Amino acid sequence: MRTACFLLAALLFVLPACSAEDDGTKPGEWDGSEYGGAFYVTFALVETSCAVAPPLDGIATIEIEGDTIVWGSMRGPWDAEARHGSGESVAPLCIPINPSTGCIGCSTMSFDVVYASVDSFSGTFATHFSYTDACGNDSCSTYYTISGSR
Repeated sequence: MRTACFLLAALLFVLPACSAEDDGTKPGEWDGSEYGGAFYVTFALVETSCAVAPPLDGIATIEIEGDTIVWGSMRGPWDAEARHGSGESVAPLCIPINPSTGCIGCSTMSFDVVYASVDSFSGTFATHFSYTDACGNDSCSTYYTISGSR
């Protein structure tokens, strides 16, 4: 049951929230900051304490607004001179896994990237999962190295 709950939570939380910020645009199509836009992001698993670490590769849209970088539900500071940005979830994403028992799972995410050029970056990405006691699951985290390119 633990593995099933976690697998369900992982698929429902991470995949829609991180990997597929896909609004139909293709990498490279962007009108904003030269560092913002649609990128194909590749995730390489570094470490996990979770039962399952889903693959997250896919297109993500990253927006840069002044001194703020935004990736999906994550946001944080952008340093244009250093070509560096980092961010974390504005709020946890929580979903009921088993409403009849009160089992609720929540996830938060964070990233840290440095751009090599306007067309590529590399860095790290982390996810953290927590569950209500009714789920019978321990919290866990997964860490990835990432690279993005148009």
